[in-house]
Amino acid sequence: PLERINLTGNDKLGERTLIALATHCGRTLKSCRLGRDRGTPGGQVFRELTDFALSELASKCAKLEEFDVERFDQMFRTNVRGVFLWLRASLPALKAGRQSQVVVTSSVMGSRPSAQAAPYCATKYAVNGLVLSLRAELKAGGHSHVKCGLVCPAGVATPWWEDAARGFAAAGAPSVDTSKFLAPRAVADACVAMLEQDASSNVESVMLDATG
Repeated sequence: PLERINLTGNDKLGERTLIALATHCGRTLKSCRLGRDRGTPGGQVFRELTDFALSELASKCAKLEEFDVERFDQMFRTNVRGVFLWLRASLPALKAGRQSQVVVTSSVMGSRPSAQAAPYCATKYAVNGLVLSLRAELKAGGHSHVKCGLVCPAGVATPWWEDAARGFAAAGAPSVDTSKFLAPRAVADACVAMLEQDASSNVESVMLDATG
């Protein structure tokens, strides 16, 4: 059962996301923990963890020689180190528990180069390498009851693109036409499908391209 989910980010947004996910699954969440500390997730909250989803995003388009070093470091701390810390904190409990599924959201840009997005692509390549290596590690270590997979969407039509405070538009970037992007529901459906896959399968990754 999907009893507990732990994530970082905005409390109100996280709460709405969890409610939507629980409704989609036709379940009631017994516990909900929203992490406020991006740096060090508490190990204690993973004691009863069964299924969870991870996603962090920090991006900015710029030519490589114009990309700020501090922004580069921040992007890797958020997109790569954040995933590493969550996995590192949760794995002991997952290995000691019953059947579990880890879903890590990455991006199609983790396997496709993109002009003026080299640092962002690099973070997603790193996340994909981290997760795929973990899969091999779990299999070799006799922990096949812990499944770990990637959901890699293309652009997703969310308010983030026009958010002048924290989103893509915060750096004065030009407006983006999201009419042909993926619907958020498409990504959620892919995550839920991986969470609820048959016991006989172990999905490695799902690549989501938009039809537009």
